[in-house]
Order: sequence, then C-alpha cells, then structure tokens
Amino acid sequence: MFPSRRFSAIVSIAAANATLWSCASRTTANPSSLGSGARESTLAQQEVVLARTLILMGRQVASPEERGWLARVDASLGTTEDARAVNLERRMRSMLAADFTPEERLLVLAQGEVHLAYELISANRFSEAREAARFVLSKENVSAQIQRWALSAWMIAHALALPSPPDDFNALQRLHCDELCPLPGWRLVSEEDGGSLSRVGYNDRLLTNLQFELAGKKRPRWLSALVESPPQAATQTPAESEPNVHTNNHSVAVAELSRLLQKRRWTEAARVGDAFLERRLSKLAPRTKADGPTAVATCDGVRILTLHAKANAARFGQRREAFLSFQESFVGELERTPCTPAEVGLEDDDFRVFVIDSHLWLARLLWEKGRLIEAGAWAERAANAAREAGDWSLFLESAQVLVGRVAYEARTPQDALALLEKLTTQYQGPEGEDFTVWAALRKGLLAFLAKDFVASERAFDSLLALETEGATRSQAWYWKGRAQAAQGLAAAAVVSFQKSGQEDPLSYYDVLSGQLVSTVSGLASTPEATPFEEPWRDVQERWIRMRVGKPFALFRPELWFGDDAPGAGSPAASQTNAASPLSSGAGDALADDALRRRRRTFENAVSSSLLLATALRAGLGVETFEKFTTHLRDSGSVFSRLLRSEALWAKQSYSTFYGSGHSHFPSAVRIAWLLHALGDYRSAIPFVALFKNELLQENEDLAFLYFIFYPKPYVAQFTEAARTCSVDADLLYAVARQESLFQPGVVSPAGAIGLMQLMPATARRVLRTTGRPYQEVTADDLRDPSLNTLAGACYLRDLIARYEGNLPHAVAAYNAGEDAVDTWLARRDKLSDATYFTEWIPYQETRDYVQKVLRNYANMKWIYGPR
Repeated sequence: MFPSRRFSAIVSIAAANATLWSCASRTTANPSSLGSGARESTLAQQEVVLARTLILMGRQVASPEERGWLARVDASLGTTEDARAVNLERRMRSMLAADFTPEERLLVLAQGEVHLAYELISANRFSEAREAARFVLSKENVSAQIQRWALSAWMIAHALALPSPPDDFNALQRLHCDELCPLPGWRLVSEEDGGSLSRVGYNDRLLTNLQFELAGKKRPRWLSALVESPPQAATQTPAESEPNVHTNNHSVAVAELSRLLQKRRWTEAARVGDAFLERRLSKLAPRTKADGPTAVATCDGVRILTLHAKANAARFGQRREAFLSFQESFVGELERTPCTPAEVGLEDDDFRVFVIDSHLWLARLLWEKGRLIEAGAWAERAANAAREAGDWSLFLESAQVLVGRVAYEARTPQDALALLEKLTTQYQGPEGEDFTVWAALRKGLLAFLAKDFVASERAFDSLLALETEGATRSQAWYWKGRAQAAQGLAAAAVVSFQKSGQEDPLSYYDVLSGQLVSTVSGLASTPEATPFEEPWRDVQERWIRMRVGKPFALFRPELWFGDDAPGAGSPAASQTNAASPLSSGAGDALADDALRRRRRTFENAVSSSLLLATALRAGLGVETFEKFTTHLRDSGSVFSRLLRSEALWAKQSYSTFYGSGHSHFPSAVRIAWLLHALGDYRSAIPFVALFKNELLQENEDLAFLYFIFYPKPYVAQFTEAARTCSVDADLLYAVARQESLFQPGVVSPAGAIGLMQLMPATARRVLRTTGRPYQEVTADDLRDPSLNTLAGACYLRDLIARYEGNLPHAVAAYNAGEDAVDTWLARRDKLSDATYFTEWIPYQETRDYVQKVLRNYANMKWIYGPR
C-alpha cells in the first residue's frame, strides 16, 4: 500500500511544476560529454519521462483508491506525456519478453522512488523526499544498493531540514536510528555493509559530497565537521612522526631508516640517510675493531641502508645507470663490512632475503650491461645461498637469471642444458613446485634449440606429467607438437596441437596451434574460422537490441536448465523460482535464514539492474548499443550511478554466493552483460574469464559473451586512428585490451596514460609525424580517447616498420622499449623463430604481455572475422 501523503506529493509534483521538471538536467549526463545544450535538454526530458514511467508502473500494485490518485496525476500531466509513458512501459515489456511480476514491479517502483527523492531534495521539498525514501526503506526484497541510495536520500533531506545541528556524530546517528532502525532497508544495509553506518561510512558512502551534488546541494559544514575523521596529529606516535635526523644514536638512526624502507619510501629514506651520514653518525659505530694493518672493518648499517634506499629510488625512477651504480656500491659495502641482522634493523629471515635479493639484482643489472661473467658469478652465488637456506623460491629466481639470461647468451644450448641439469639435482623443494615445472619447460626448449627433438619431446612429456594447470599444459602440448613435427611425425603433431587448444581455449598457444594445423584447435585458430554460424554483425545486432532471447530471455530458466527447470513455461514462476538460489539444488546449505535473505538480495540486485538498464534504454531511445553504453559510461545521473553501483555490488557478491565458477550461470551472464553495457570493461572482462570455458557449449545464446570478453568500444576513435596511421584496428584493440582494459583515464605507476598507455614524451614524438600541432601534448590531453588512440597507432606503426613487420618484436618494444629489444636481438643470434623469441624474453612481464597481445589480436580476428 502507498501512503496517502506520498501520493499527495506525486500529485503536487506532477502538476506541471516547471521548477521540479527542469531540475532533472542537474542529474543527467555531464554536459561536456553530451555536446550541445539542446542534446542535454533532450536527455533531461527523457529522464523525466523515465521517472514518470517508473511511477506509472507502480500503478499496477496500487489499491483502487490509490489508482484514483494516479488518475488525477495522469490528468495533471496531460495526455501527451501520459501516452509517452505508456508507450515506454510497453517497450520495456517487449524488451524483457515477459510481463512484470509483482517482485519486478516493486523493484522498478523503488528505483523510481529513489530518483524522485533526489528530485524532491533539489526542489527543497525535504519532507516529501524523506517520505519517498522511507517508502523504499520500508519494503522487503529490495536490493541492498537501492536501499543504500534510499538511505542516503533520506539522510540528506533530513540534514538539510534540521533546524539546528546535533552536538556530535552519536547524536546524529540516534536521530536516524530512532526513525529508520526498525525498517527493513536499514537492517539490510547494516547486514551487507555495517561499516557504512559508522562515521567513516557516513562520510565516504552515505553522505558524500557527490551524493549532495546529485541532489543539487552542498553538504553543510556542520555535517562535514561531524562525519569527517578528526585530525590525528595530536595522537601521532614517535614512529609516525618526522624522522629525527639530529639523533646522536646509531641504533635509532638504523631504526628510522628501516621504518621508511619497510614503507617503500625510498627517496625519503635516501634523504634521511644522507642527513645522518653528514653528521658523521657512522663514527659512533667504529669502522674497525683494531688499528693498524690488521684492522677488521665492521658494519655501518646507516651507510648500507642509505645506499639501498638510493638504489631503489633510482630503480623506481626508471634510472637504470644510477640503479647499477648504487647497487654495486650497496653490495660492495655489504661484502666489505659483514653485518648481523640486528645491525641493519632486520630479523634473521628478512636479512637473509635482503642479502640474496641484493646479489640477484646486481646480477640482473650486470647482465643488462653485457657483463655476463660477473652477472653469472653473482647469480650463482645467490643460488647457492638460497639452496643452503632452503629458500626454493629464491633458488628459482636465481636459476632463471643463470639459465634464462646469462647461460642462454654466453653458452651453447648443450652447456646451458648441463647447467640446468646441475641446478635440478641441487633442487630439494616439494614435488611439483614451480622450479620443477620451470626446469622441465626450459629443458624442452633448450633441447629443441639444440635440434635434439627426441629429448625435447621427452622433456615436454615430463612437464605434462607434472602439471595440472591448463595454461602450462597448453604450452607443453604446443611445443611437444613442434618437436614431433620436426621429427616428421605429422599425425602425432596434429593431435598435440589440438590438445593444446583444448587445454586452454582462447589462449596464446591455442592460437598458435590452430594456425599450424589450419583447423579449429580448441576455439581460437585461424582468421577463416569464427565462433558463429552466421555473420557476426547479425549476431551482435540481435543481442544489443535487447529483444527476445538476446539477452534478456536469460530470465527464462529453460534456456539453461531444459524443460525440467522449475517453473519452466511460466514467466512469473521462472522469475520467482528458477532464478532464485532457493531452487538451485543447494538444499541444506541454505537452511540459514540470514543466508537465504542475502542470496535473495543478491538476485534482486541482478534483476533490478536489468530492469533499470531496460528502462534507461527505453527512455533514452538511442539507436545503437554504442550510444547507449556511451551515455551510461559518461552520465552523472542518479539512474546511471545507481545502475553502476548495483552491477558492481552484484559482481563482487557473486563469488560470495556461488564461488569463482559458473554454478549459477544465469546470474553470472546477466552481471557480465550489465558491466559491459556500463562500459566497465575493467570489471566485465575478468568476470567473463571466470567462466569462459562455458563458451565451448554449442549454444547460440552464449555467443554474445565473446563480444563482452573481447569488446570493441570507442569505435570511431580506433577506426580513425588505424586509418590515419595505417595500422590494423584489431591490433590497436589487442594492445589497448592488455594495456588499460579500455580505461581512458588510467595512469600506470610509471606515468603512462590512457587507453594505449603512453608517456607524454612518446606521444609528442610520434604525433609530430602526423603533421598536426601536437608539440605540447600534456598528460590531460592523453586522457582523450581520440588523441590517445592516434598516438598509440602511430607508435605501433613506427615499431612495426623498425622491426620489419615482426609483430612479436614490435609488441615487445611497445612494452619494454626499443633499446631493450635491440639489445636482446643483438646478443641472441638464436632467435630467428618469432615464437621461440617470445619464449626467451628475459623480462617475465614483457613475455606475458607479448603473448597476451598476440592472443588478443588473433581472437579479435577470429570473433570479428570476415564471415
């Protein structure tokens, strides 16, 4: 039942109140993202009509008396607006391919009431706003995020209407609790996120400045004073205060430096260490135990930690020459003046890792400079120390430097194999640990390079016997196939290639295997094959229209569970039964009422998100899915923000209720679709990866998941950039997917920006070749998708030309830089095979990057192929 006061509010609002209707423009998309003022006005009107549609849907759960109130609302709005609202409701029904159930009507109505509450606040109708929000908070079976937004609206209206501010935060919370604690909404929010009802939660989630801005208001100063955390300066402990660089105590100085280094504050630690050394504090710890020619040097912890800080500051500042210089000084000081752990402020185990890691980094840096003999000596020393300490993780890192870098360049394949055999006999770690798997893989690759293909095949067989993880098994099957093909065993090689693709569908080795056999290997294979039986554009067109079966018919459980699904054939029953976890066969696991309620809340969040997305699509009336996503991605409206918070909460909660797999696949598919529609590719792509193997099913209703897993957003920008710089657009998409997951505003720790992750200096350099005035490109400029994709395309074009069309080399240079790749090619004459080059890229990050970009590229071609 609707409270009569609420309907009075609706009538008064709906009666052509121009002030209220015009305030919708403050909750629509950001004007800068919409262009002209006319466009902004149009979207504002559409959102108003959408709000009216949501209220109209509420008519279906009203009593006869309340329908009379609504009839008068219709009359006050006029027949034109009413007809438009009825038409939008009809469109929503068509999109959902079913009538609304009572539960769905309540969810849609609750969304409308939240929007209405913000509009009422904007019009200074605080009492009516609280009534609209309270209506939502009083309802069971409304999603947690809708309830949180309703709670925010109620609290904002309450704060703005208070005649005098409360004395403190506890008094404010008591005022809220006196009226709201008994309501289901308050209880649900406290169950799902109890922290939101704390002082921090009020400040960061419920009563944020953004929430007030959405209502067209500013947060009152008195409220900010109550909810913001008090200053902590008065409660600082000595360990949290500024370092005392004037101390005359050597142990205190070491402790200060250790504290800064543990927090990875390298530059500050270097500055503080220099200040200590300038005061000659190291003299407080004598440098020798005796005078004369028999003097023995003793540890200077301050000097060692200061050099360590300077080395790391240079490392993270991308200053490799300085890094090597400080690292040599640091390790030299460690060797010249042996220290105990206490003398450098470390525990025994931490000190051991500290020393071994310092030797390993010196080995890596010496290898970079081509000083291979020295690099090998330090890496072998690190391996011996790790073996003696039983630290097999550090032993593996040392072996990787010894074999994968030094021996690979300085020795023959046979000598490198002999070294690897020696390291394998020294290894004493648990069976199946990383080292054993790594050693088997490297043995197979080195034997392949030595043209001992029988030994190579045998090594990959041992790897398959050790490893159960699909990605590594796919790699082993691929290289086993290569070894078999080199022996002339063509039929056996084809079988191995096919197994490679089946072990890890859509992977790098699936792609390589499929290309070699020219047939489908698992999934991704050749550009001539596609995942669809008809042109991909036709498939995409159906699902993006959100019509019957694509994808909103996922509400129908018979699509997933067959004719035996609970409630199959009855839309209402399927909504309330099959989609509910209560009917998913969980049995006794759901006996607990609290868990039942939480799972029901989760399902409500998914359903209400889909309903709101449908309502927004109907209200906006945009023709293409790209435009719809652009609006949701750029809009600052209450509706779009509510939809985003619902979808993200559902994604985060999915693993809580159903694990990391696909045990409740319909909900997983809905969440993936919503995240994609919102333009949140950073969330959508990893989420689909949880159940990507389901794409193997012969089910056309799963086809749209390929578009989510490998999306093509910002079509106009990528297309224009590819055309201008003569680069394949699919390659640009492949790089952007790996670099940024299509986030235009993302910034890396090194300062690379945007979709294609470019440094401003690189962008300025490559954009000069376009003949356009880009000499002053700034970091903010690179957040623009048009400029960023153009710079990325031109950079890729230059790299491809530099490496004569060799994509693995060009892509590696995009990640690690041209200087690094040039060095590898100059020192490694064994790398004529592009795939083999990729396997021996010395930086694991770059090796993984190249494989994933090339995988992305092939899969883009496969999904969006010529058919």
